[in-house]
Amino acid sequence: MKKEEKQIILNKFYDSIHEDGKPAVIMFRSKKCPPCDVFEPIFNKYKMGFGKSINFVKVDISDKPIIAGALKIRSMPTLVFMRNGEEACSRLSGYIEAPDFKEKIENVLGGTCPKMGRARVSADVIILGAGPAGLSAAIYTARSKLYTIVIDRAFPGGQVATSYTIENYAGTGGVIEGPVLMEKMVSQAESFGAEIVELKEITKVNLKEGIKHIETDDTDYYAKSVIIATGAQPKHLPVEKEEDYRGRGLHYCATCDGALYQDAEIIVVGGGESAVEEAVNLTNFASKVTIMARRDKFTATKSVQDSLFENPKIDIMFNTEITGLSGDMFLDKVVIKNNVTKKTSEMPIEGVFIFIGMIPRTELLKDVIQIDEYGYIITDENMATSIPGVYAAGDVRKKPVKQIANAVGDGAVAAIFTEKYISSLED
Repeated sequence: MKKEEKQIILNKFYDSIHEDGKPAVIMFRSKKCPPCDVFEPIFNKYKMGFGKSINFVKVDISDKPIIAGALKIRSMPTLVFMRNGEEACSRLSGYIEAPDFKEKIENVLGGTCPKMGRARVSADVIILGAGPAGLSAAIYTARSKLYTIVIDRAFPGGQVATSYTIENYAGTGGVIEGPVLMEKMVSQAESFGAEIVELKEITKVNLKEGIKHIETDDTDYYAKSVIIATGAQPKHLPVEKEEDYRGRGLHYCATCDGALYQDAEIIVVGGGESAVEEAVNLTNFASKVTIMARRDKFTATKSVQDSLFENPKIDIMFNTEITGLSGDMFLDKVVIKNNVTKKTSEMPIEGVFIFIGMIPRTELLKDVIQIDEYGYIITDENMATSIPGVYAAGDVRKKPVKQIANAVGDGAVAAIFTEKYISSLED
């Protein structure tokens, strides 16, 4: 198709979404994209709240490949904000959370979003985070007839909801899709009476008083006990212009974006379990995968490393790291540094996937609770923190192993001792 014909199709699309003169937000998504499935309920919920002021449009890239191609959509999901046929502000791609989405909408509307009155809710237990640890805790506390509220800043499921398949979780028959597993956990928690509140950004916490106070953007929650299960998020590549290329050749989710690199040459950065596993998985799409580790060895388990070493599509570069990114609109070249010789060189590349660790979600807790130098919450074997009545479970706490089974176990233990704590208050 000629360039002029593509532009006509694009202009017709713009006219359709701005038919009533309102700005628009377009969600580009694809099939078999776990973050798309996780984000879609957030998109739908904000459509109900802001639909009178801004048009919400969904586009499946398989249905409208010309539109996606014209806008250079390279990561799923991607949100494009439009006003008068032009992009109004920067895009959001990949892992998108409700607070970030809301902020963008407000920017597009000029900060005219209606303010809602604050609500007040009291409970026995408030659980922060609706991943495996938080939902496991909710199952236990709700089953014990404790009024339980689970608050999540996005949508229930955590990191697991973005995984296509889970192969090592007991009782699932060997393989289960991440979203399916988390849906079962949500249903089980709700069946016992737990209330799960998604799309709530926590703005302030007061955990030191007898009754704990959790403040969100529109509600004040109070509880006798709190379980922190906020999890962790992928660590970003510490390189200048990283944010500029995020979703434009730089990625943090192989299952979401790997299919975009059919027969391409790509880089995987990292030396741990996730990096090695995803490097092998990405060979299902890419013609060549170069894995870069900044040390002289991998830290992944031997069985995972064996799969890597045996794969003919994979090149390995030890003692190497990326120090620069470049490209016109999209990443097409990286600067790499050899940590032994200190020499740098440029390497042309079509895509880069980053797996260099996680950062715990404890931003609001640094001056509130005891954490280690990396931001992880310190607990005892009962999941108790430095504050009475406050417990932590899952990837947010300091521990050597981070697995789904491990997180679920943490949640169960935290819930049991939460119940004991509340019973002691009543006594």
